[in-house]
Amino acid sequence: MKIKYNMSESANSLELISNLNKVIEKRGLNKTIEILKKSQEPEKGLQEKIINLIKEAVCQSFNITEKKLLFGNSRKHNRRWALSFYCYFVYVSLDYTQKEISKIISRTNACVSKYIKDVLTLSESIIYEKELIDKKEQIEKLLKEKINHLLRYGEEK
Repeated sequence: MKIKYNMSESANSLELISNLNKVIEKRGLNKTIEILKKSQEPEKGLQEKIINLIKEAVCQSFNITEKKLLFGNSRKHNRRWALSFYCYFVYVSLDYTQKEISKIISRTNACVSKYIKDVLTLSESIIYEKELIDKKEQIEKLLKEKINHLLRYGEEK
């Protein structure tokens, strides 16, 4: 049984190499390498869809509009925490750097760092922060469900 698997695997490898040689002949070596590298990068459209899911979940949870979240100048507690959660979830879900997040929200790296740190250091001993931890868990659950659906079916739920 194991021999058949190895033979099958070997046949697949030969087919792959044959097809790769055809592509190299048709497109050239450098173009083929470029295509292979590009195919290994995460899909940009998928990242944008995930960012939109995060934005929607955070806005819904904090009862705030997307415009107020990203472009508002209010320093009210609710908006600041919504922005902190948004940065945190983009950071965790997409593994973006603070610099990449700062470009998205038009804030400095230091602001993004503070936002993420605020969410990471929430304490259950403080009543208001306990409510925020509950909100964080609800958003995490919702995002996990929606992102899994997006990855599985290629569309938002």
